[in-house]
Amino acid sequence: MGQITDRIFIYTQVGENNFNYLSDRKLGLFVHDAVSEYAVIKNKFSVGTGLSVWSGLSRFYSPSVVIVMGISAPLVFKSTNDVTDQFLRKLSIYTKEKINSFDYWFIVSRPLAFQKFAVYSSVISENANFSSKPPNLQYNGYFMYELKEQESNTIPYMVGTYLGKRKVRNIGAEFVSQKNAMWQLAENKLDTVEKNMLQLSGDIFYDVPP
Repeated sequence: MGQITDRIFIYTQVGENNFNYLSDRKLGLFVHDAVSEYAVIKNKFSVGTGLSVWSGLSRFYSPSVVIVMGISAPLVFKSTNDVTDQFLRKLSIYTKEKINSFDYWFIVSRPLAFQKFAVYSSVISENANFSSKPPNLQYNGYFMYELKEQESNTIPYMVGTYLGKRKVRNIGAEFVSQKNAMWQLAENKLDTVEKNMLQLSGDIFYDVPP
């Protein structure tokens, strides 16, 4: 990451996931994040774009893997992980702002094609699944009120624990919305019904010294 000027910030992450002694050797690296950001109002309001993990839904949709307890971020928080995104990343435009104790970010993303999902199936059944049509824009929002100490929003990865070094008490509310994201067979088993996707959640984060 780098602060190129007093208003321009870039963040890039390149590598592999879960490499270990059993992994295939000499794998090609891939881009995790590639973001450019401009501070419209320094230290308050910024606009950014790129391949980004900025999103809504929950605090631990994008957890900081180096500062999180082992069981604090189960995959249930990552509802579209590698289905319509690249390990949570999507091509996005986002805004983020801090207003005293209120912190929020709003994101407009283009989800990745469902056809590229590792276990993609073109079969349409009675059970709703992601549509194979070109995806509509996805809208995400996260709104957080910080009751005690404020957290950094420089990058989107949320701290899992401060190990008792800070007093943090936050309340968050989130949403993810996408028009005609899903489809399924109608009751007559002939027609296809398209449905909007709306995901809502809330969270409370409490981390204080013992």
